[in-house]
Amino acid sequence: MRGAWAGIYAKKKYGVPFVARCGYEWVMYEEHLGRRGKFYMWMAQRMERKVYDHADAILMPGQDARAFIKERYGVPDEKIHVFMNSINMRLFKPSEGLRPIPGRIITVGRLEDVKRLDVLIRAIAQLPGADNELVVVGEGSRRDALEAQAKELGVKTHFYGRVPNTV
Repeated sequence: MRGAWAGIYAKKKYGVPFVARCGYEWVMYEEHLGRRGKFYMWMAQRMERKVYDHADAILMPGQDARAFIKERYGVPDEKIHVFMNSINMRLFKPSEGLRPIPGRIITVGRLEDVKRLDVLIRAIAQLPGADNELVVVGEGSRRDALEAQAKELGVKTHFYGRVPNTV
């Protein structure tokens, strides 16, 4: 949402289309956490409504977020487009001879609430078999809590921290 204000300004000043791309839906996320006060949530909803009202198109990362903004803000279907986060497999591909390791799950990204790695750890804890393991590449404010959760649930986990972003 932070970058949206520049888009609204450009639309008004230059008459160019404004497309809002959301990595996640802010108000839906904050309501899920339940840690913000009424005034904060009121302001967040006003800001989101303004962005969605001015947008010519809105890109959302999933059907839940699409349904949320449609219901909460009355955004018409034709304005909302769902995209899937993806990886360029021509640029990022496994090295020759690399084989999958059964039971190994790898995640790469920021260790923050919005990424919901707590859900992944709980899901792995429920998988059958004792050979499952999680490899976590990334840093963030939730690392200690995620390490503690994995230990408590008995999920074999390796935290590697941040690695250089080079190809």
